[in-house]
Amino acid sequence: MSDPFGQPAVPDDDDDDERPAALIPSAPPAPPAPPDDPTAPAPLPPLIPPAPPAASPTPAPPPAATPPPSAPARPSIASSDPLLASIAAAADLPSLVRALEPLKAWQYSPEHDAGITRAKTYVAGSDKDVLAGFFVYSVNEWKLKQERVLVLTPTSYYRVAYDHKTGKIDHYHKSSLDELRVVEKTVGSIKVYTRKQDGNRSVSKWMSSMLKRAKDEKPDEFEHAREYVPIKPVLAGPSLDVVIDTIAAVFAKTAEINSKTSECEPPSVITTDERRQILLDRKEAEKLYKEKVEREAASEELRMAISHATESRVADGLVKPIRRAKKAIEVDPALLDEAHQLKELLEEEKREKERLARLEAERVEREAATEELKAAMEAATESRDSSGLPKPIKRAKKAVDVSAELIAEAEKLKVDLDEEKRERERQEAEARRLEAERVEREAATDELKAAVEAAKESRDSTGLVKPTKRAKKAIEVTPSLLDEADKLKADLEEEKRERERLAEVEAARSALVAAIDVAKETRDASGLPKAIKRGRNAGCNALVEEAEGLASEIAAQKAAAAKEKEQAAKTLEGEGGESGKSAE
Repeated sequence: MSDPFGQPAVPDDDDDDERPAALIPSAPPAPPAPPDDPTAPAPLPPLIPPAPPAASPTPAPPPAATPPPSAPARPSIASSDPLLASIAAAADLPSLVRALEPLKAWQYSPEHDAGITRAKTYVAGSDKDVLAGFFVYSVNEWKLKQERVLVLTPTSYYRVAYDHKTGKIDHYHKSSLDELRVVEKTVGSIKVYTRKQDGNRSVSKWMSSMLKRAKDEKPDEFEHAREYVPIKPVLAGPSLDVVIDTIAAVFAKTAEINSKTSECEPPSVITTDERRQILLDRKEAEKLYKEKVEREAASEELRMAISHATESRVADGLVKPIRRAKKAIEVDPALLDEAHQLKELLEEEKREKERLARLEAERVEREAATEELKAAMEAATESRDSSGLPKPIKRAKKAVDVSAELIAEAEKLKVDLDEEKRERERQEAEARRLEAERVEREAATDELKAAVEAAKESRDSTGLVKPTKRAKKAIEVTPSLLDEADKLKADLEEEKRERERLAEVEAARSALVAAIDVAKETRDASGLPKAIKRGRNAGCNALVEEAEGLASEIAAQKAAAAKEKEQAAKTLEGEGGESGKSAE
């Protein structure tokens, strides 16, 4: 769009209702808008969808729930107001233009009036037949109010940003009247609901749309809204309520006239309470419809389950359908009673069948256990072995009503056979022990005799130790043989000690003689003490006395020699002193 006064304008094609970035600080970008939904529902569908015919008679649904009390709504202005009545009576565009003539008498403040005039002139540069202009606060996605001029044409409406300081148009946003779905009158504002997003979306709305998309919920006619707070004419004009009603009526009537050529449905004009009631009624209708569908499905499933259970005489297939029918709303009580009675009857039949089957199984098990126990008792009596009795006895005890006398007889037989077995095992163990003792005794006796003969020949008692020890451990070895072995061992050990003593005496005597000879030759008695000690232990007394005398003699000689040496040293020392004095 070009400004007829030569002023450049910036179209707001990106749905940004803020000033350009060159004029104000940039705001964080809003989340991306979802693609338009061409299948969005038409505005204001029927409050209650038509319900399919019921499969079975059901009680009438309860009345719709009363909506919770809402915030106090602005009272509606009667349609008898001349301006509103003339707008409502307009049937075409010329009559609407004539009906809007009283709007020229509204007097805003000079700044606002200049803004409206400038915006209408600006829009008229490209869009003919400007119908009306209103100064409002546009509420953006951040819930901030921004001064805007709403300019209405036969096919579109413009949201124009006017700068009071410069008297110029900053930017604008154009919306087609075909996009209008609902016009809502609130306590102090107007909400315009469109078919697609008008401006940027807030974060909360972006998140809610994502949740709805995740839940596969279709948007309704109240999905996209833009709120405008009208600014009341301060110099001359109606009240704020009349301004709100007038703007809503003008938007609705213009869109209605435009719909005759554009083949789109005109928007509805409602209040906040009416919108809430519409949503409540729609939610209640959807709830009742879902309840009816679930009730019919649960009833049909329960009937099929009853039919199947009646044929099969099995109640398992009734549990889930009965539970589902109980959860459903207002299912026929007679159908539920029929299902419960059939379930109880089938469960009683099942219990009776299980009881008879249990009794039959007990009878079969009792007879089998009795036969097995009798056969085991006969086999144990013949073989005198009780190993085949424990399992049949245990089975007979588990079985029902097996003869107690038979079980007692089997247990007594088992005890007797176990006692016989223990006695046999004791006797066998005793026989094995005696045989092992005999074998060990004979072997120990033979080994000891051989060791005695060998020791007599070799005169060595080393080979008698182990055979004697083994014979003493053996049972009932001949005592005389043990005594003979002990006596021989003692005699041989005595002989060995005597031989060792004589050898030690001879060795000590030889060592002492050699030490004496060495001492005599070397006149050194250092090798005599050890030889004297060994000779004294061996009993060589004569040689010991000779060695001790020699040691004393050598010691005396060494002492005399040392004394002479000391005397000579003293003499030399005296002579040396006298010669020194004479020299002086």
